[in-house]
Amino acid sequence: MNIELKKFVKQQQLEIDTALDFLVPKESKRPEKLNSAIKYAIFTGGKRLRPILCQLACNAVCHQPELALYPAIAVELLHTYTLVHDDLPCMDNDDFRRGKPTVHKLYNEALAVLTGDALQTLAFEILVKTEPTKKYSAGDMVKYLAVSAGNKGVIAGQVEDIEAVGQKQTQDIIDYVHQHKTADLFMAAICLGAMAGNASDQEFSHLEQYAQHIGIAFQIADDILDSDENKEELTCLSTLSVDDAKKLAKKHIEKAKKSLDIFDEESVKFMILLGDYIIERTH
Repeated sequence: MNIELKKFVKQQQLEIDTALDFLVPKESKRPEKLNSAIKYAIFTGGKRLRPILCQLACNAVCHQPELALYPAIAVELLHTYTLVHDDLPCMDNDDFRRGKPTVHKLYNEALAVLTGDALQTLAFEILVKTEPTKKYSAGDMVKYLAVSAGNKGVIAGQVEDIEAVGQKQTQDIIDYVHQHKTADLFMAAICLGAMAGNASDQEFSHLEQYAQHIGIAFQIADDILDSDENKEELTCLSTLSVDDAKKLAKKHIEKAKKSLDIFDEESVKFMILLGDYIIERTH
């Protein structure tokens, strides 16, 4: 990772973690066990890439990234909910995430389900704290996140992913899962940041394009990095060689960076560097 980017990301992660610690329920409050599980799920070493991109998108349109703090936290909470549920025995049945026991292993399956539910609802509770702009209301932001997370977004991708197990894996299915299970939440993060900054229609459209390409490239990179762990999972390597997958990820990153041409270079510098970092992860 570029040294300047590494320093920036570390600082942003610290600020986001501080905000998360302040905004989520305290473990000393009832129900203590649920609040403990929520805290555990949030603080297991996440990169905080989505909230960082959320604030960077806001910075691109108004140079005030702090206006997107609540959307950034909301997206991270919603992302964490998807991970908690994804790890459940009825889903991927994973015992570890980021080298630590998953929520259902450390606590129990029922509490893991409820922890995911609580994280999802807390995301919207925090999102509505966002200051409305001339162009976007809190309702607009809630709707965008709800659509991104619901039956047309992340949940749709998860359903298709589950149904694809044991079936012939086609490029159409892989593209659908990549778009909805991964890219949609990147789009939510970046577009909510744009809304918080009162983006124009043109700015919003370009940032949405950036987000879609970044999200797909990120998932391709993950597929490549995880290629030796589980041969049965739905990945782009079912239809592409590793070299072709790397080329495809690079194409998406180039398109993502191209979509930022309408912004001044300094305001999107770290968005460009993060795109380059995603490609670096595949080498």
